[in-house]
Amino acid sequence: MRSNGFPYLTDTVTDQGCANWPACGCQIDRCDADEQVAKPLMVVLLNLAAWVFLLLALAAFAMGVVGMVKAYAHEAASGWDYPLSCCFGTASGGDCQAISSKTVTPIAGGYRITLVPGDHNQVTKPHVFEVPADKVRISEDTSYHICLWPTEDKVQCFFAPPMSY
Repeated sequence: MRSNGFPYLTDTVTDQGCANWPACGCQIDRCDADEQVAKPLMVVLLNLAAWVFLLLALAAFAMGVVGMVKAYAHEAASGWDYPLSCCFGTASGGDCQAISSKTVTPIAGGYRITLVPGDHNQVTKPHVFEVPADKVRISEDTSYHICLWPTEDKVQCFFAPPMSY
C-alpha cells in the first residue's frame, strides 16, 4: 500500500499517491490532471457537433418540404399558384380547385356559390356559400376557384375571373 492509503492510485511520474483523489483525475496506476480537462472538453465538442448536425438536417428537411408544397400543393390546374394563405392541401387532395361557372351566381354585394358532391373534391354534402365582394380574389385564369379549409364547411378563399364582378 502506498503512503496515501490507496494501493493503486499513484502518480507515475513521481510514484507518489494522489493527494486529492478522485478530484485529481487519478486512474489505476497513474494520475493525469490533463485528462481531467481533456475529457469534458471533448464531450462538449462532440455534443456541439451533434447539435449542429441535427439542426442542419432539420433545416434541409424543412426546405425540402417547403419546396414540395410550393411545387405541387398550391398550383391550379391551369398552372398559376394559389396563395399560400389559401391552399393547405396536396395536388391530388387539395382544398383549392376550379369550380364550374354554373355553381356561381353574382348577387348584390358578392357571389353565391352552390356546391354539391362532385363539384369539388372535398364536398360530401350540398353547400351554399355567400362571399362578399371585398373577400373575392382575382383568378389568374378564366375560371372560378374555391379553397375550402379547414373543412368543407368554410370558404378560405374564392377566386373570380377578371371583369366578372
